[in-house]
Amino acid sequence: MKLLYWDKNGFVLIYKRLEKGRFKIIKYDENMDVATLDNKQLSWLLAGLDYDLMAQNKALDYSGFY
Repeated sequence: MKLLYWDKNGFVLIYKRLEKGRFKIIKYDENMDVATLDNKQLSWLLAGLDYDLMAQNKALDYSGFY
């Protein structure tokens, strides 16, 4: 996987290769050969986690407290 982003005064290129297996990407545009991930999905992917199985914690509601 290659990741390119702008960091205030220049581009940053990150390259990660798996020794075994493949990256699992949810949103992939075959016409443009581009995958779209949000920040949470990217961090989980780079950490080697399966973000299909992960879920964001529900927001807590403190309206019952005073």
